[in-house]
Amino acid sequence: IANSKLNYSLNLNANFTDNAVIRNNTLIDDPNFIPKPGERAQKITETTFLNMDGTYRMGGNYSISKQLNNRKYNLFFRGSVNYGNSVSLNNGQKNVNKVTTFFESFGPKINPTEWFEINPYVSYTNTNQRNTLFTDNKTNTLALNLDGRVYLWETNLIGYSASKNYIRGISGNINNNPFIVNLYYEKELFERRGKVTLQVFDLLNQNNFIQRDQNLDGGYVDTKSNALSRYFMLRLSMRLQKWTGAQGRNGRGSMRRGDGSFMD
Repeated sequence: IANSKLNYSLNLNANFTDNAVIRNNTLIDDPNFIPKPGERAQKITETTFLNMDGTYRMGGNYSISKQLNNRKYNLFFRGSVNYGNSVSLNNGQKNVNKVTTFFESFGPKINPTEWFEINPYVSYTNTNQRNTLFTDNKTNTLALNLDGRVYLWETNLIGYSASKNYIRGISGNINNNPFIVNLYYEKELFERRGKVTLQVFDLLNQNNFIQRDQNLDGGYVDTKSNALSRYFMLRLSMRLQKWTGAQGRNGRGSMRRGDGSFMD
């Protein structure tokens, strides 16, 4: 709604699978293991596949944004809802796995001047997995976020992003409430066709929490990585396109899509 500087969008989707290929995990005696007298047989898991109905997914996402004071301020609210239903077999017994995920995000984008931008926002994610055979599990993540940029002396830019996460439902986390801070400095060169960027990731070295992924068999996989999360990166980039047109902030060139149209 251009005259009101109001934008809203809604997207819905659904996916149904007939005769989905599912797994049947069965515990059987290990044929290669010969037990000693009085020793129990060793078990292994045999996986077979068959076709069953009952697999479908539904979801949607939405967003509302309102521009104020000649686009110096922009309030946004966005979110998504997804529901998945899948079936599997465990020792011949049918398990129905239902996963519901909610995501919400709200905050302002603030551009009070041409050289300063700050975007604080809060987000919340809730994932609830229910099963007929296995233990249910539920995770919640509340995140307080802040990002923005500061333009200095026309061709210099300092950018930042910070996120404080409060994670519940994953007891094995190294850090349940990590505070992730990223910074970068950028210098434009060659009449703003090139730029050098120095970035530092995870300044406080706290990006070491567990990533949980739900699977279709009713379980989940927790991934704990001990990779070095705090590191520096130096990058040189060049813009060789010959498009001309409207100027961006502080005389910078506006970004274009592959068809030549301007990005917002």
